[in-house]
Amino acid sequence: MAPALQATRNGTMAAVKGDAGGVGRSRMSSALVVAQVALSLMLLVGSGLFLRSLQRATRVDPGFDEPSHLLTASLDPALQGYDDEEGRALLDRILHEVEALPGVER
Repeated sequence: MAPALQATRNGTMAAVKGDAGGVGRSRMSSALVVAQVALSLMLLVGSGLFLRSLQRATRVDPGFDEPSHLLTASLDPALQGYDDEEGRALLDRILHEVEALPGVER
């Protein structure tokens, strides 16, 4: 934004005639280039470190076995016309019957 604002201050005739705008303009342009390169370098290093950390995180042992022989179910008794009390009773009965099956831990 700064170079655009500075360009509007000097007038277009000086730019058309080939006037460079002096030493101040050169210093400002150099400073902006240095700032852009520094910011780009910081972002590049940061993204590299993030990717390395992400790669290492995928190799970490979480300390528990992955779920094997696992079954999950989601039921909504309200869709079948049960009110809250009847729905809870139905889910409790289903849970009790499933826990009674051989091989079911919980």
